[in-house]
Amino acid sequence: MKNEVEIYEILAEGVRQMLPDVYFVVDKLLLDGKNFQIVAIAGFERIMAAIKLILGKEYSDLRFPFDGLPDEVLHVYETRNIHYFPGGIFDIVNGAISKTACNAIEKLLGVAQVAAVSFSIDKKYFGAITLLIPSSMLVGNKMDRETELGIETLANMASAKIQELRDKKTIEEKQVELLDYQTQFSNLISNSTDIVWWANLDGTGMKDINEAFPKFYGVSAEDFINDPDLWFEMIHPDDKEIAIKSHQDLFSKGIAVAEYRIQRSDKQIIWVHDRKSLIRDQQGNPVKMGGIASDVTERKRMEEELKTKNFALDASPVAVGLADLDGTLFYANKAYVKLWGGINPNMR
Repeated sequence: MKNEVEIYEILAEGVRQMLPDVYFVVDKLLLDGKNFQIVAIAGFERIMAAIKLILGKEYSDLRFPFDGLPDEVLHVYETRNIHYFPGGIFDIVNGAISKTACNAIEKLLGVAQVAAVSFSIDKKYFGAITLLIPSSMLVGNKMDRETELGIETLANMASAKIQELRDKKTIEEKQVELLDYQTQFSNLISNSTDIVWWANLDGTGMKDINEAFPKFYGVSAEDFINDPDLWFEMIHPDDKEIAIKSHQDLFSKGIAVAEYRIQRSDKQIIWVHDRKSLIRDQQGNPVKMGGIASDVTERKRMEEELKTKNFALDASPVAVGLADLDGTLFYANKAYVKLWGGINPNMR
């Protein structure tokens, strides 16, 4: 994945598949951290002319203030939980559109409830999904919890992916190329080889969102449902402690990342990059867990090859030194150091 726009577009497609009868807007927080901008919409196509007439401008020209949102809204945004806005569209746009115009849009669309969930990590906000919900989709004055969890899971995945793109200092270049560029996020929801899942906190009720378990583990999601301990049994014996520590981190920190090996049902060994997080209710209590698992076997193979080549180079009897275009030495093997009687003081 090369840029955030692709993530927002794919996220919109995921929401559209999950909630085909709901109008929704995907907003991006601008780099100034002060305003939201609409980057994707769904359901409005046939009435855009009427909405433009009400607004007096194109929706893409709108800016919704992020500054000044109530503390209770920011708190929910931090947890990436669904938040319902009692004041409807007027509340969610933070007064950027007149109340009369907001009421007119709600009436035009038949909106009974307005909700949103943010993309954020550690109080770093990236954007939000705004849902304009008809009464037919409500249980009481909210959507059913299973639907909420689905939307929150998508927001969690989008948040993690955006964070990876922005935090270049914590991602090795090879990992970016092999995991982000080769694994197309556009296929994550539908036909990705990555596993996207959620489950109850005790591991029961496993849900294979994109039906990737057979391709990845060689067994179906039903096998994991029937035996919640199966995932642990498939982990390589030498890596079980890593998986245990990751599971402990999940419940102590709310999020966990780990890499370990598993043995598929066909005895093939593959490396797994495992990212998971807790999904919380309105009170902040964990109610589900979900995540993404990727096959990183090829990257691991390349890393081992690189280690082997570096070892061979370092052990070579031939003196080898590498310098940049300015003549500054940045690598010297043992033979080079021995030949010159020490390490060049300019060596980095």
